[in-house]
Amino acid sequence: MSSSTLPALPDSDAESDHSTGSLVLPFTLEQDPKRTHQYRTTEKLGRRNKIYWDYPLDALNALDVPDTNNGDWVAAEHSQTTFTRLFPVIKKSKFDTDYKNYKLLFAFQRTENGVTYIKGALQHRKTSEIVMLTATNKPRAEIKEGKPKPSRAEGWHVYGVHMIAPPCFWRAFKAC
Repeated sequence: MSSSTLPALPDSDAESDHSTGSLVLPFTLEQDPKRTHQYRTTEKLGRRNKIYWDYPLDALNALDVPDTNNGDWVAAEHSQTTFTRLFPVIKKSKFDTDYKNYKLLFAFQRTENGVTYIKGALQHRKTSEIVMLTATNKPRAEIKEGKPKPSRAEGWHVYGVHMIAPPCFWRAFKAC
């Protein structure tokens, strides 16, 4: 896929849409019992196509994030490559699943035993809804957890599940 067919990333903070009129929900983070220094929201919001499409940005801005270690997670490059790896190939439906209508807000990654994991947040350009996704380049035959969807990037797979992420991921919403 050529880079000319991918949507443009925002050139400035002014292009980053902030949610307007959405309700700040009273949800918090809790530590995941299976993963050291990783957290998930206490409330699971609506699910469409097994991908979360409707987290309100103002509720994510309001999260109280623990001041703990991020483990080995580092900021991923803010690029079309990262965006393409994070966005799944999903069938057309009554919901807007066209990747051109989304932009990358931020992403974090880690590499373990030659396998890279990326956790990122995308935002719909018109509705401001947030999508939180995890992508990996782990070969599909070796994936034991969940049913990943193919990514728009060859060799990558995307999970649309309740996000479990390091504190740096949750803190990044405060900058949006």
